[in-house]
Amino acid sequence: MGSIYQSIELLSKEKGIETQIVLDAVKDALLMAAKKHYRTNENYVAELRALGKDRSSAHVIAGHVWLVVANDPDKTWRELAPHVLYQINLYAKWMGDSGQDFFPRMNSTEELRASGLLNVATPEQAVELIRGYASRVPIERYYTWTIPPGYPPKKMYEHLELFATKVMPHFRDR
Repeated sequence: MGSIYQSIELLSKEKGIETQIVLDAVKDALLMAAKKHYRTNENYVAELRALGKDRSSAHVIAGHVWLVVANDPDKTWRELAPHVLYQINLYAKWMGDSGQDFFPRMNSTEELRASGLLNVATPEQAVELIRGYASRVPIERYYTWTIPPGYPPKKMYEHLELFATKVMPHFRDR
């Protein structure tokens, strides 16, 4: 591969969830996909410094694993939980088979709720969740999964529309 694609990959363990840190040779970037990224971000900044790179040139891309916006969060959580649980457990198996401990195996929706991986919130709560997250991790781009496996995409449209119309406008000027 050419130098534009050369990267340094670091793995940071936090509460049993691995996060990959990629420092690209041309544009430094951190892509985080874990429940809590605060320590990973600190490790990333320390690694940038060790490489003699300026933190202000880096790009942090992160988000909640699942953040779904709903008018009735309890009902939506109950509908989505079995699908998200299936996905998390499938990822836990695949990644575990390859020697990575990215997602924990969960035996019930109660364990899923306790893990905090699936967040279902009103639009107002979602704005606060993202703001709180961004106050601790200097994200440039936010992401979250949108449709769990086996869940009808048409049923998800309402939640995506709420995210687009009631949450995103709060972050347009950032």
